[in-house]
Amino acid sequence: LEPAGAERVASLANVAVAPPRLETAETPASSDKLALIVGAAIDAAAKGIAGQSALAALAAAGLAEKGDPVGETVLTRSLAAAGLDDVIRRRTVEKAIAAMYPAAQQAAPAGAITPTSAPLDVKPRLKPKRST
Repeated sequence: LEPAGAERVASLANVAVAPPRLETAETPASSDKLALIVGAAIDAAAKGIAGQSALAALAAAGLAEKGDPVGETVLTRSLAAAGLDDVIRRRTVEKAIAAMYPAAQQAAPAGAITPTSAPLDVKPRLKPKRST
């Protein structure tokens, strides 16, 4: 998840976002670490605990972005168990667009406003106010 999405999920789960505890090596996670994430995801889904499902999705997000198929499955299923289907849809669309335009994946230009650098008091509006 992007930082703004992670913050939203963390606030729903009433926890603070912290750096991941898993190693960030380029290789997939060792089976014992992955087993903990999978176990937490299964437990959360079985008990219907949305916050724990969202946290399991956050834990698996790094693995999924590195191409780990188990991490991808845990991420998707945990997001669904947490009721975050909109995040799944958005992620699917973003991955499809990125696959269509691989050369367009660049860092934002210097000074550009990104979701993480946007001012906190700015709120997007869907409809303009009607003047009377």
